[in-house]
Amino acid sequence: MTMSTDQVAEQVKLRELVRDAAAKERKVLSLSIMLTIVLLAGGFSWIAYSANKVISLKAEQAQLTKDIEKKKIERKRLTDELDTATAALNNVANGIGDAKQQAKTALVVVSKTQESPRTGNPKLPGPTPSPSPTTSPSPCILIPKVTGLSFTEAQQAIRQLGFVPIRKDQTGPGAPDRVLYQDPVVGVCRLAGSEVFLYVPSGGK
Repeated sequence: MTMSTDQVAEQVKLRELVRDAAAKERKVLSLSIMLTIVLLAGGFSWIAYSANKVISLKAEQAQLTKDIEKKKIERKRLTDELDTATAALNNVANGIGDAKQQAKTALVVVSKTQESPRTGNPKLPGPTPSPSPTTSPSPCILIPKVTGLSFTEAQQAIRQLGFVPIRKDQTGPGAPDRVLYQDPVVGVCRLAGSEVFLYVPSGGK
């Protein structure tokens, strides 16, 4: 009878140990599951952040590529306009074509070229400047070639560009009523209203 009681006590003790071990195992398993969920959540968050970062970087790269293409197009346009202005100035210097029209063409192209870089730039906030009472200076105009022309033709060409022709009769050889030389010489830049001296042989009218 004593042995049976001891056996029962041992069995009860064994069942308690098994129950405690199972409880500990369930606790460890629960902690493991919670840790796994936390790690998975962190991993998914990092993946989502990385994906958003990649998308953002790709959008910035596309915008930069687009801006670079715009700058290339703008650069090509400016280069073409400068070539046009250079050709017009060369024509004026060489007396080719309508000097007034060539000078105007060059002036318009140069003005557009100077304004173009400011067109696409955003305006920075700042105080509004007070209006200046002075007017901006007029752009200078290239002196055309009029040597060899009759005084009347040379006078008209000079006046068409806004200059004031001044006749200077000169002693010496030369075709009558033909401009022997001029001052300023061709290609010099002067403001409208400037005087241009035309030297004509004294045999002219």
